[in-house]
Amino acid sequence: MDAANQQQQQETRRTSKGRQKIEIKRVEKESNRYVTFSKRKNGLFKKATELSTLCGAETAVIIFSEHRKLFSCGQPDVDQVLDRYLAETERVPNNFPSLIKNNVENQLANKQEYAESLKRLEEEQTVAKMIGSMNNMNGGGFWWDLPIDNME
Repeated sequence: MDAANQQQQQETRRTSKGRQKIEIKRVEKESNRYVTFSKRKNGLFKKATELSTLCGAETAVIIFSEHRKLFSCGQPDVDQVLDRYLAETERVPNNFPSLIKNNVENQLANKQEYAESLKRLEEEQTVAKMIGSMNNMNGGGFWWDLPIDNME
């Protein structure tokens, strides 16, 4: 009985066309054109915001509708991105001195960590040489193969 219900549901279920690629051309019906503009505008803004979030890029998107209405989206701000573009120079952030200070502190910490790591590496290499020389004294064999007379 269960198999019969499944078969009946499959027969009555609509089959969708799914997500299809549409031809890029002007939408003739005005109401459809408004809906298409709204959906595509939001998708474009989402993509620009996503690009900014994922890559740290500064983005600005400016769109004029068919009725000359302005829509804009920008990360961090449309005005900042446009000013930077028009001036063709990078603005120095307000917190630039603190950024330099943090960078210098990080570099010093990294150098100190590197020096400590080198010191530990040298110690490990010394221990490895000692173990290697002990193995050479043993003839390269295992410690349990040594004569019992030499053990302390």
